[in-house]
Amino acid sequence: MRPIGAELCNVLITEAPATNEELDALRLHFRDLESALRISGPRFSGPRRDAIDMHNRAVRRMKGIRDEARRRAALEEESELIEISAR
Repeated sequence: MRPIGAELCNVLITEAPATNEELDALRLHFRDLESALRISGPRFSGPRRDAIDMHNRAVRRMKGIRDEARRRAALEEESELIEISAR
């Protein structure tokens, strides 16, 4: 996995391909960053909102990957259950 830096963070902004492992690392990184900024006080409310946004982007991407896998599995199952019609 790539270290968390600008390149990996840009994955969330540009919708570039990422593995679930990378997305989970980003999610945890921004969750921890949000927590640190919340403790630091109101002066950091802007960066805290940005950290929350990035965390939520990672979560949405992870859910999208999971939902896509479910959709594909359902389509595969459905294709096995196609009825044969007698013409």
